[in-house]
Amino acid sequence: MIGGSVAGLLTARVLSDHFEQVTVLDRDQITDDTEYRNGVPQGRHLHVLLMRGRQILDELFPGLESDYRAANVPLMDLSHDLELALGAGEMPRYRCGYTVRSSSRAWLESKIRKYVRQCRGVEVLAQTEALALYANAEKAVSGVHVRHGNTRQTLYADLIVDASGRNSKSIEWLKALGYGKPSITTINAYLGYATRWYERPRDVAHDWSAVLTGSRPTSNPRAGGLFPVEGDRWLLALTGIAHAYPPTEEAGFLEFARQLIRPTIYETLKTLTPISPIYGYRRTENRWVHFEQLKRWPDGFLVSGDAACCFNPFYGQGMAVSAVEAMLLDETLRAHRGQGPDLRGLAPRFQRALPNAFRSAWLLATGEDFRWPTTDGGKPDRSTRFAHWYVDQLFEVMPRSTLAFEAFLSVQHLLAPPTALFHPSVIARLLAHKARKFVDAHLLPPVPTPVAQPTNAAVLVRD
Repeated sequence: MIGGSVAGLLTARVLSDHFEQVTVLDRDQITDDTEYRNGVPQGRHLHVLLMRGRQILDELFPGLESDYRAANVPLMDLSHDLELALGAGEMPRYRCGYTVRSSSRAWLESKIRKYVRQCRGVEVLAQTEALALYANAEKAVSGVHVRHGNTRQTLYADLIVDASGRNSKSIEWLKALGYGKPSITTINAYLGYATRWYERPRDVAHDWSAVLTGSRPTSNPRAGGLFPVEGDRWLLALTGIAHAYPPTEEAGFLEFARQLIRPTIYETLKTLTPISPIYGYRRTENRWVHFEQLKRWPDGFLVSGDAACCFNPFYGQGMAVSAVEAMLLDETLRAHRGQGPDLRGLAPRFQRALPNAFRSAWLLATGEDFRWPTTDGGKPDRSTRFAHWYVDQLFEVMPRSTLAFEAFLSVQHLLAPPTALFHPSVIARLLAHKARKFVDAHLLPPVPTPVAQPTNAAVLVRD
């Protein structure tokens, strides 16, 4: 197992159900605490484990929920506890039952690592770098050349999985073995982060637990998220797309927050006490390495996680997609086990099927990135432009329709495919909204402007 981050650890957990020995190789020094690692440069930034990811982690690690409670990791209802503002306005506030745990990436990864190390036959080798694959005379992969300090050796295995992330060397390794070079699709919206950690104030009450303020394509490229995490801390991430990177110096950071489409984050930020520097991060392109298109694929070798496909992290899909991919591997191994102990044919079958685990997330991430004309890597086609129009209409409906809002949440959190947004019940709400707008604009007499208007005149339809 090459790579000891979330994708690698989840894969190791699955492999432990099928193999007597699982060895995880990681270049970093591994400790039992929650220190940040060089191998996870985005680790200090905001991470939200989507609901599908949380379901899988609960299945793989039954004790994780107890760890959440012991560390006082906030549990948040995605409507009642989250002030969510998108381009069309603020989303409805009610108890929808869709919940997430809000923890730091480092804390969650440390807990996953703890449970993986407890699995039968699992060994974690820290400060160990994979250098190249070893293949037998039939070009099947049966080992990996590694370096640990000044020592080099070859580790042999029945199956080797590369989950080493964006810096994976699998493209070069496969080419060296004569399997060709896969094509790569890269879509870059030029999004950047600036993140800071704060003390969580104890004497201030809000009607929200977290705030997420989206951008407004294409007039305002700024977005921000303020989330509670373990240890009575708040994590603030400001993001800018289309080269509008948030500054990492004090005055610019605050001014960037002031320009968000909603004032909540800016007004709150002025009252908070920082406990960290401002961290920047800009490697956010979507990148799909099309291993599945290679005409030949070696037995004994798989590529998964960010090494195969990675996403603009703004949409929070990475960890959840890694969990879905791990479960796909589990299903593939169980199906293949009925054919006997020989693993021949398993690796090509899994690699061809892998896009099924991440294609929906890819379409969601790249579709949103294509809203910005500065995005590199292609242009939105007719179906993407229609999706943009349709989602814009949906955003207008969601503040007043729980059904439309929950359909959006189910797709965003990988619980349902994007086609769920086109369910007849959702389309019916959208058409009813369009009809009301037409009647208000063209058939009803103008209404005199009242002297005083309520602060929130939206009517939420519980449907």
